[in-house]
Order: sequence, then C-alpha cells, then structure tokens
Amino acid sequence: MMSKEVAEDYKISIEDVRAALLYVARVLGKEEVIVEARA
Repeated sequence: MMSKEVAEDYKISIEDVRAALLYVARVLGKEEVIVEARA
C-alpha cells in the first residue's frame, strides 16, 4: 500500500504517513528507508 493510499484511507496527511514510517524505521533500527511517496 502506498503512502498516498494510507493517507486517503485514514484521512491523514502524507507528511504524517512519512513521519510514521520514519519513526517505525528508527525504532526497528533501520538506517535507510525508501518512501515511495517521495516521487
């Protein structure tokens, strides 16, 4: 599921989705995150 779809489904902004993905990646110890919504 793309970030845009998540944002539309849950009525939140794309920035909120990106922030959540980055937070989860940091918590899990990942150094790199590829966010499809950046395109």
